[in-house]
Amino acid sequence: MLDNRSIMIGIGSENKGKSTAMVMAIRRHFERPDFIKIFGDLKGQVWREDEISFKDARLQEKEANVTAFGMDSSAVASKHFTDLDLDDPVTFENSQTFAAREKMWNRYFYDVLPTLEPDADSKNHHIRGTRYHPDDIYGRLLKRYANKRCFSFKS
Repeated sequence: MLDNRSIMIGIGSENKGKSTAMVMAIRRHFERPDFIKIFGDLKGQVWREDEISFKDARLQEKEANVTAFGMDSSAVASKHFTDLDLDDPVTFENSQTFAAREKMWNRYFYDVLPTLEPDADSKNHHIRGTRYHPDDIYGRLLKRYANKRCFSFKS
């Protein structure tokens, strides 16, 4: 990752607060003195709780290297990512009714997936979490990609 400063990672969760906590943990890793001693100070122009950019990053004008977003907002739709990492986008609350599951699926399929750059490899998309209903995002993905090698599910 350090050699490829044009990487744009989207970190998503149920809400932006949870994904921001993940970005903050990543940022703290890069701020550790032992890390800086080995790799140098990578702090770029954007170094916030919800977004970080590395020094000398080769990015599209409005993007960061790591960006937090919540599945509860369509604000992600204007972003561009080379990698997606979704952690616990499904919750008990957003999986219990058909309307809630449909809203989450539409957010995932129509807002989040299109943010992947056209040349992004399917291996750069990771989603993990707890299943609460057979028809939640995980269940729908299992049905859609059951016979394809691009998707695997571990519970």
